Amino acid sequence: MDNLLTNHRLELTHKNHFKFGYNDSWFQLRCSASDRWVVKYGPCERESGDFRSECLHAAQIISSKTSRLPWIFMSGGIDSEIVALSFLAAKIKFKAVSIRFNDGLNRHDIQFAVDFTRKHKISHEIFDLNIVDFFASDEFLRLAHNSQCVTPQFPSLMKVMKIASLSNGYPVIGSGDCYLKKENNDWVLYEREKVASIYKFLIANRIQGCAGFFQYTPEIILAYLRDPIVEKLLQNQIPYKPSNYDLKSEIYSNYFEFESRPKFTGYEYLQNLDQKYRSTLKAKLPFCDEIFKTSHLSLAQQLSPRGSI
Repeated sequence: MDNLLTNHRLELTHKNHFKFGYNDSWFQLRCSASDRWVVKYGPCERESGDFRSECLHAAQIISSKTSRLPWIFMSGGIDSEIVALSFLAAKIKFKAVSIRFNDGLNRHDIQFAVDFTRKHKISHEIFDLNIVDFFASDEFLRLAHNSQCVTPQFPSLMKVMKIASLSNGYPVIGSGDCYLKKENNDWVLYEREKVASIYKFLIANRIQGCAGFFQYTPEIILAYLRDPIVEKLLQNQIPYKPSNYDLKSEIYSNYFEFESRPKFTGYEYLQNLDQKYRSTLKAKLPFCDEIFKTSHLSLAQQLSPRGSI
């Protein structure tokens, strides 16, 4: 596969502080199985505030860098709702967008987005998609191939991100949140190669957008690491927790008000198809699912404005 991402001029995160690539060459596609997936985080420009203030600040920076209307992709989950709440609190105009599958297959998930936008009187555009037909389409495979995507849930997102760009919109995705796991008595941040396919999609299609709101600035990442609950977790003061996954709602609720809900993917009624096409994509792109692990201490040092903590 030709490396089409070389010499891109898009700002994917603030000053492109978050870098990804292979063999220490940034913003590249994988060219071979031997390529080593790597990421790096830039230092904060100042001392970070708390998580809420940094979410608002990230929204303000995004707004200041584009004349396009932010399109916040709302799945019905908490992450995308926190993004929307950040833009609301920062008094930044935006449009909410959701993808509605045929036959109500993801109604249980996007209903939270519908209720949220009604409550806050936000413009909400819903795109109808026959997800079964889409999975079987050439477009699905083309979007996945061009972004080296092995997750079948992303191409539908990419399809609507392209529509956003053509409609003078600036897509904003509630991704990039810290995924911390305990390994060998250390806590490490997982940066998954498959998630970076959304960044690769933006570059390959020359689309201005934010593929990872929760890593858009170094400050928002450091603010999360300094949250009191996260600090307790990293100090092994919260027993029986192998990751921060189950603590997300509790952490976010310290900074934003939102309706509690189960964790959905939107694909609960599509698990067989999801697995089928996940296997298809992994067979076509067998080496695009690595994980880069960064110790939380190393991460904090990278993010520190002084280069140390």
